[in-house]
Amino acid sequence: MYTVIVSNIGTIGDYDTLQEAESKFDAYVTLSKIGSGRKAGQSVYLFDGDKLIEEHHNKNVVSRYGMRIETIDLDDVKPIDMLEQASVCQREGIKYTFHKAETDQGTYTVMLTDVCVGVCANGDTTWYEDLDTIEPAVYRLEGIEMHSVELDTITDIAMQDIGDIGQVSVESNTRKNFIVVRVCDDYDTPYASNELRFEFGGHKTLTHIQIYAAKQHRSIREIELRGCYSPKDVLKWASNLVNNIYIG
Repeated sequence: MYTVIVSNIGTIGDYDTLQEAESKFDAYVTLSKIGSGRKAGQSVYLFDGDKLIEEHHNKNVVSRYGMRIETIDLDDVKPIDMLEQASVCQREGIKYTFHKAETDQGTYTVMLTDVCVGVCANGDTTWYEDLDTIEPAVYRLEGIEMHSVELDTITDIAMQDIGDIGQVSVESNTRKNFIVVRVCDDYDTPYASNELRFEFGGHKTLTHIQIYAAKQHRSIREIELRGCYSPKDVLKWASNLVNNIYIG
């Protein structure tokens, strides 16, 4: 049985013939080299049973969230529990790879297997059995849950200190890379106004929300946003706020 594994994604599939496995391996190597999507820049491995027979590496992979991921060899791994886990994986025939992940908060050793992800920081390793890729595990260790904020949640933020909505304004620019939504109360004293700036990337997906509400500033990054919201989604969300004025 032949297996193809892509780092930061996991097992692609098991194949009965070497020809079929190599075809899939070559396809993912091409995707790795192209530099587009989740597969871009990732290492690709081909196993015959538990024996590694072919591999492709792209060093210093930078994710779209700003995380830098580099595949490392077993000799570069220091955490004892990871080395022990590697021995167990070898004995049980479980595929695994090691990586170095760098974020703004620190540098981590990561072990990616078919069944869990381990992230080592300051000598201690945290294992996540409910995750199968590197980025979510590292960010969870740092206290960030990827894709945990929905647009409906933003409504509650927009309504902070707002009794009844008196006015909703929406503006953008000709480059279509942001939408600003302002929500004001019905001019009761004290007057309250909240502003949300939705910023979009090159593919018109939501990358940041800058929030100025309740006299505080907060920035929500793409890694915290659920799904890939488009300008159309945000405009529909803003129109629901307008409906509140008329429907109540």
